[in-house]
Amino acid sequence: MTVRVEALAQLKEGMTLADAQSALDTSDQPVAEQDDDIVLHVLKAPQHGVEVFFKDDTVDTVSFRRPFSGAVRGVRIGATTDDVERLLGEPQRDWPIEDGIRRWIYEDPEFIRVDFDPDTDTVDAIYR
Repeated sequence: MTVRVEALAQLKEGMTLADAQSALDTSDQPVAEQDDDIVLHVLKAPQHGVEVFFKDDTVDTVSFRRPFSGAVRGVRIGATTDDVERLLGEPQRDWPIEDGIRRWIYEDPEFIRVDFDPDTDTVDAIYR
């Protein structure tokens, strides 16, 4: 089996570990990583630009970055702010942290966070 970009783009919160492994065509298990005081369990596929974060054996968050070439709710890595607004409308809210990176959040009909590269003002990462 080979990894299909369409299957990767469907990864989202609530899926099982088995679903994520199938989409990534792997039997790897999530690895525990320390982030400040939090232990994260993550299944990484850097060759596809995907990281899947788990809570127990259920997908909590999925991160998409280069070289991911698919679209999440129509949004692609490298899209402009105008492209994102055309596809998703105005952001429902901004990320509440001021660190120089613009992050737009859409919660309806499903959660998606779009991070923009501050140098190019294009999509650098997508979280769902």
